[in-house]
Amino acid sequence: MRIAIILLTIILLSTHLFGTSNGKESFTTLREECRITMDHNDFKSMAVVADRLLKLSQKEGNKVEEGFANFYLGTSALFNGDADKARKCLHKAKDIAYQLGNDSLMSQVCNNLGIYEIMVSSNPYMAKTYLLQAIAYGSLPSGFNRSVGGAYTNLAELSLMLRDTTGIEYARKSYEYGRDSNRLSNMSCGAAALASLYYLTGRNDSAMKYVTTALDIYEKHNIVPMPDVYITLSALEMDKNNLTDAFRYALTAIGEAESRNELYLSPAYLQLAKVQQKSNDLKGSNLSLEKAMKTVRQSGMKRYYVDILKLMGENYERMGLMAEAAKCYKQANDSIENANKLERQQIFEEREFVLKSERELRQQEQRENDARNREKLITFLIIVAVLLMGLLVVTFLSYRHRTVLYRSIVQQNREAIKREEELKNKILKMEEISAKNADEVERKQNQNRERAESLYACVTKLMEEERLYADPQLSRDRLADRLETNRTYLSHAINEVSGMNFAQFVNSYRIKEAIRILSDPTLPKQTISELAVSLGFNNATTFNKLFQAHTGMSPSTYRKSVS
Repeated sequence: MRIAIILLTIILLSTHLFGTSNGKESFTTLREECRITMDHNDFKSMAVVADRLLKLSQKEGNKVEEGFANFYLGTSALFNGDADKARKCLHKAKDIAYQLGNDSLMSQVCNNLGIYEIMVSSNPYMAKTYLLQAIAYGSLPSGFNRSVGGAYTNLAELSLMLRDTTGIEYARKSYEYGRDSNRLSNMSCGAAALASLYYLTGRNDSAMKYVTTALDIYEKHNIVPMPDVYITLSALEMDKNNLTDAFRYALTAIGEAESRNELYLSPAYLQLAKVQQKSNDLKGSNLSLEKAMKTVRQSGMKRYYVDILKLMGENYERMGLMAEAAKCYKQANDSIENANKLERQQIFEEREFVLKSERELRQQEQRENDARNREKLITFLIIVAVLLMGLLVVTFLSYRHRTVLYRSIVQQNREAIKREEELKNKILKMEEISAKNADEVERKQNQNRERAESLYACVTKLMEEERLYADPQLSRDRLADRLETNRTYLSHAINEVSGMNFAQFVNSYRIKEAIRILSDPTLPKQTISELAVSLGFNNATTFNKLFQAHTGMSPSTYRKSVS
C-alpha cells in the first residue's frame, strides 16, 4: 500500500522532460505543475493539470507528452480510487512508450502498473512481473534509473501484501537510495514500508522508529503525510493498549485519505474497526467495516475484501450472532476459493504476457543494435569516400601516373563494394540465425509446457479417481514410479501448472476432502483425529494447522458452524 511508491515515480517523471520541442514553455510548465502536485500528494489537483497536458499534447501531435499525460492521469486516478480509469490510462501510456521506444516512460508506467496489481487486483504474479520490468527498463542506458528505487519500494509493498517479511530488504534499499541520493520521496516511502514490515514481524520498536522518520520528513519538508503512516501508528498504539491514541490516529488516516488519497480509505476504516473491536465496541466496529466494504466496492480495489469479512465475522461471533458470522466466513472462503479457481487460467494468461514482454525487450535491444550497425556503416562509407577523394587529388597532381592510379582506384572501389556486400550478407545471416534460434526456443518452451500439463493431468486423475492423497505413505518417489517418470520432473510439472510444491499439492486435496466431509451433516461423524488419519495426515496437529490456514477457522469450529 505504498502510495509513496507513486511519489517516487512522480519525481522521476517530472525530472525527465522528453519531447517538449512542440509545446516548448507550455509543456514544460504543465509538467512542472504535475510534478509539484505529485510531490505534495495532491492527486486531485494533479488530475486537472494532467488533463490540460493531454489536451495540449493531442492538439500539438506530441506523442511523448501524450504518453506522460496519460501516465499522470492514470496515477491520479489510481490514488483517487478510480481503478478503471487508472488501468485504461496507464496501459495507454505503456502502448505509447512501446511505440516510441521510450524506456524512461516505460519504466515509470510499469512501476505504477505494479502498484495497480497490488492494490486493485491483489495479483502478486502480475505485480512482480511489472515491477521487475520497471527495474529492467530503468537499468537500460536510455532508461530512467530513479524508477529502480521506486520499484524496490513497490516490491516491499508486495511483500507486505503477501506477509513476506523478506521484503524488508527491498524497503531498506529504497530508504537507503533516497538517503544517499537525497530523494525525499524514496526515503519517506522506504521508511513507511520498513515501519509496516517491522510491525508485521512484531518488532514494534523498529516500526515506531521508521514511522517517526517518515513523519519527520513530511514535517521538515512540508509534505502532506501519507495515510498509511497513521494506519501503522494506530496499530502500534493499539498493541500498547493506548486505545484513545489508536482511535485518534485511525481517524486521522481516514481524514487524510478522504481529502487527498482515497486509495487508503479501505485500510484506514479497517484499522479503525480493529481499534473499536479491541474496545469492545462491536457494533461500531461493524459500521466501520461496512464503510470499508463500500469503498472496496466503489473503487474495485479487492485487496482488503477478505480481511474485512473475517473481522466482521469475528464481531458477529462475539455478539453471539452465529448465523451472520458463518455467512461472513463463508463469503470470505468463497472469495478465496474463487481466486484459487482462477489462478491456473491467470497463470497461463500471465505467462503469455511475460513472453510478449520479453519479445518487446528483445525487439528494443535489436533496434539499438541496428542503430549502432547503421552508425558503423556510415562511418565506414565516410572513410571510403575520404580515401577516394584523396586518391583523386593525388591523381590530379600526378598526371604521369594517371593510368596506374585509375586502375588502383577502380580496384579499391571493387574491394570496397565487395566488403560492403559481404558485410550486408553477414548481417542478414545473423538476423536469420537469431530468428531461427528464437523460434526454436519458443518451440521447446511450448513442448516442455505441454509435457508438464500432460503429466499434471495424469497426476490429478490419479488423485481424484483413486484418492492417492489418503495414503499417508504417498511420496514423490512412489507417485513418480506409478507414472513412470522421475521425481524431479514430477515436482517441476506440479509446480509449473499449479504453482504449488508436492506437499502443498497433496495437502490441497486432503483439505478439500475434509471441507466436503465436514460440510455434509448427513455423513457419520468422526473425531478430528480420525478424520485426519483417514485423509492421510500423520497427526491431527498438522491437519488442524493446514485447515486453519485454508479456511480461517479450526475443523471443530467449521463443523459447529455447519451445524
